[in-house]
Amino acid sequence: MRIYLLFALFSLLFFACEQETENLNTVYKESTAFTLEYNELATCTCGGPEVKFVNVITDSRCPEPGTCFWAGEVIVALELNEEVLELGLSPINTAPEQVVLGEWSVTLLNVFPYPTDFVDNENIDPSLYTVELLVEMI
Repeated sequence: MRIYLLFALFSLLFFACEQETENLNTVYKESTAFTLEYNELATCTCGGPEVKFVNVITDSRCPEPGTCFWAGEVIVALELNEEVLELGLSPINTAPEQVVLGEWSVTLLNVFPYPTDFVDNENIDPSLYTVELLVEMI
């Protein structure tokens, strides 16, 4: 009987500690900056687009406190109403920092964390990143 109780207890602990990362949801407000973690979905009661942070394409920003000839860029993939688009922060506009979807604009304001070392673009872990966005009606 003790074995069954111990098994039941460990089963409950295991399932209670399991974290579901695919169902992260948040609600954003129109014209108010908000952040999204990797794989997090944001919706708005204002009728704005659904926004999901799905990947980091590249991060070549100059690490702090380094000195670089070029500031570098960061490009992320967002799913906007189920369409994947790339937005970026780049001095040469490799990817736009703002896109327009119908009557809505979505702007990439920042990508965190800012690197403290050079990033290996072949092995970027997007779960370490957060994006700051702004959605506005135009």
